Amino acid sequence: MTHAPRGGISRNPFDPSKTCGGSSGGAAIAAATGMAPLNLGTDGGGSIRIPAAFSGIVGLKPQYGVVPFAPVSPYGTLSHVGPMCRSVEDCALMLQVIGRPDVRDWLAPKAADQDYLATINKGIKVYLFFVLQVKIIMELQTKGLRIGYARTINNAAVDPEVAAHVDKAVSVLRDLGAEVVEVVLNMDRVTEVFQDHWSVGCATTLKHNYTEEQQKLMDHTLTKTAALGNKVPLLQVRYSFYFSLQNFRPPVHKVCHRSRKARLGHARVPLQVRRRRPSHDAVGRVRCWKGAARS
Repeated sequence: MTHAPRGGISRNPFDPSKTCGGSSGGAAIAAATGMAPLNLGTDGGGSIRIPAAFSGIVGLKPQYGVVPFAPVSPYGTLSHVGPMCRSVEDCALMLQVIGRPDVRDWLAPKAADQDYLATINKGIKVYLFFVLQVKIIMELQTKGLRIGYARTINNAAVDPEVAAHVDKAVSVLRDLGAEVVEVVLNMDRVTEVFQDHWSVGCATTLKHNYTEEQQKLMDHTLTKTAALGNKVPLLQVRYSFYFSLQNFRPPVHKVCHRSRKARLGHARVPLQVRRRRPSHDAVGRVRCWKGAARS
């Protein structure tokens, strides 16, 4: 969601009754409406991917370290910087620039030798002259490509409409000659580990950047999350970091090492505005959202 007591509600550019997603909702709206062709987003828990999916644009959360991050985020390696644009080509172009080295971030790449535009530009000029040739070129590029497709993670419920569209897109890749392998990603304690990282990062941000009086003006969900982070012991934070390295990276690396990765951007269609808390049916699907948001 992108709404706050002071700034009000940012609405979906295609349906004002629904949310644009968040937290980089403003960037998503700017891209979707043409106000800005290149937009920068930050993503720790979906803040690029969710608004991109809800608002019909392209958003990319790159691997940590691809885009320099300065000053360092209090959320640690959970928070990434990435492009939000109207097309894949614009995202590639933007990543080409923002992915260059920066001495302020010692984890950033030492040299910008990755050409993100090289592959996606092939066949574009041909399309202007003869559509059939594009399909032939795509078949040549896709043939022999092995793609790992995760339909869900930890058996999370996926909206049927979203699943149908993603399946259709994957079938196009299969028809063009790619080998599509459905993979299963089941990882323990994902929610608990994320909450440790997220709440502590939130608490750190508020404590070192805002006075108590300023915090009283903030959204109550934000301050509540920070209060939870203040109660997390240091040992628990370190263990969560260690647990994520030991248990989350291996299965993901196994999929990415053997194949390219394809997954849905977000499991839900855009939600109604002024809604926060989900209720679920017997099998875990979101039935409705309760609780009016403060505005």
